[in-house]
Amino acid sequence: MEKPQPVLPASKQATNCAHYDRNCLLLCSVCKDFFPCRFCHDSVKCSPSVAAELRHKFDRASVAKVKCKLCKHVQGVARECESCKAVFGKYFCDKCKLFDNADKKQFHCDLCGICRQGGRENYFHCVTCGCCLSLSLKENHKCIQNMLTSGCPICLEEMMYTREDCVFLPRCSHALHKKCFMELSKFSYQCPMCFKSFVNMSHAYSQLATEIAGNPMPGEYQHRNVTILCNDCDKYVFVCGVGKLMLSFTSWEPGVLRVGLTILA
Repeated sequence: MEKPQPVLPASKQATNCAHYDRNCLLLCSVCKDFFPCRFCHDSVKCSPSVAAELRHKFDRASVAKVKCKLCKHVQGVARECESCKAVFGKYFCDKCKLFDNADKKQFHCDLCGICRQGGRENYFHCVTCGCCLSLSLKENHKCIQNMLTSGCPICLEEMMYTREDCVFLPRCSHALHKKCFMELSKFSYQCPMCFKSFVNMSHAYSQLATEIAGNPMPGEYQHRNVTILCNDCDKYVFVCGVGKLMLSFTSWEPGVLRVGLTILA
């Protein structure tokens, strides 16, 4: 009978990590120090307390050595320890140098070049958008060329490799972190990128229409025609007087805010 392979419980890990449950440390190719993961490394080596010239981020792709947490053996990247045979991670990706004992339905996307979580069967890769999206968005999203490379428009942090939930706004499909959207929605109703409304404006425009009806335009302007471009629907509208312009918005129904981006594993 094959001898059971030891797995170190998270509570007894020699070096704690809040991001992954794994039984090895990764060697940084720059500072030559071992860390549980790239996030733990960056929180230390990119800290304001570190001299600017010494700050650097962890390059996971350059990892060539790992150290077993159980027996301290140093070796090349592999799924298990050559010395004590401990499994470093039930999920192991040799391309990303990713180890994790937690089942997050991780999968590697060759087109993204990284591991995602949530189950490969639940996502597809949009070549135009340049990222993996929920299947619910396959025929229901507006493609934006490499939409995640510019970062979140609120906090400016990258979204391609984020571990935060991301959402797509209903009218324009611009993406931002969910937590950033929740803060934005406390004081704004427009996308910070294109200023399209992401809430139902029917009630607001109905109130404006009532006010306009009670304050008619001067006689010389009542029959003047104007053509405007609606920022929400991108259509030109021919209107006669401001009142009809406002009333034309009352039938607009917004889409549903969609959480569609897979989180980095």
